[in-house]
Amino acid sequence: MLERYDADILRVFIEQLGQRDSLPSITPIISGSDFRNIFQQTKEFTSSSPSGIHIGHYKLATRSKYLSDIHAAFMSLPFQYGFSLRRWQQSTHVMLPKLERPYLHKLRIIQLFEGDFIAALKILYAKRLMHHSENNLLNPDQIYAGRKGRTVHDCLVNLQLTYEISQTIREPMAIIFNDMAGCFDRIRLNLNTITTRRLGVPKEVAISHAKTITGMEHRIRTAFGDSEGTISPSTLLGGSGQGSGGSPSACHSQLLPMLATLEKLTNGQHLSDPTNTIQVSQHIISWVDDTVNKEDLSRNTSINNHIHRVGDILKKWRWILRTTGGDLELSKTVVYLLDYV
Repeated sequence: MLERYDADILRVFIEQLGQRDSLPSITPIISGSDFRNIFQQTKEFTSSSPSGIHIGHYKLATRSKYLSDIHAAFMSLPFQYGFSLRRWQQSTHVMLPKLERPYLHKLRIIQLFEGDFIAALKILYAKRLMHHSENNLLNPDQIYAGRKGRTVHDCLVNLQLTYEISQTIREPMAIIFNDMAGCFDRIRLNLNTITTRRLGVPKEVAISHAKTITGMEHRIRTAFGDSEGTISPSTLLGGSGQGSGGSPSACHSQLLPMLATLEKLTNGQHLSDPTNTIQVSQHIISWVDDTVNKEDLSRNTSINNHIHRVGDILKKWRWILRTTGGDLELSKTVVYLLDYV
């Protein structure tokens, strides 16, 4: 049974998941031109395809309109009718060390999927869905990753301006740096089906994506070769796959209701120009799994009250993450309190 505090946040989060009836859907059809564009941009030495089909096979097919149309049709059909190809349900995990020393808990997992499956996700999710959400003004300014024309430098400029404005107007505030534990590896596909459909993904596309990932067999690749046995999907926390063309969009789609929930539960930061003609309200700055929470603090308040306020915000943000299957990486959490005398 959930604690009351968690249940309240869950209720607020669910309220943010309503579908937009008037929003048009993206088309699931992948054309021969789409096939040529995506694979002509892909480098031939890119690792992929546990089945053994080389990227060079697809690049060669781009020279023929006839072959491009055939490949595009095979890529489109699962997403048009909501089924999964058995060949797509194979994944190879390559483990890369994050540090110079081979710590077992400091490995970055990159998954190798079938080349045409990844290409389809890039076309439908990374390109078509993200452009669709931008054109329909669904993306808030507080979320930067996965959006064309937005870079991590924009996040840093936002943060730098926040510091300078706070110092200029001598307004106390809290800045909370934190990290989502796992991020792509803890995305729940059933929730992802709902959140991506809110942005315009057709039902059949979302079902095909979820069926492929949830039915996938996972093998591990080391210096000794690929494992003979497979990892059961039931033993995993979830995840849409590191290296998947659909993971950044999946993370983005879940951040939208998470941000809306946070806005209901906390005050955030509110700034305005001296004439009050320009007003800006922000709760976070987000770049994939890295988040900076912002919060205005009361003047003439003790440091203990500030710490209690920050602890309450972190607790709420952590419960929001847990509601979606994620969690807060406490070892990477840093808090700065800005106050002036």
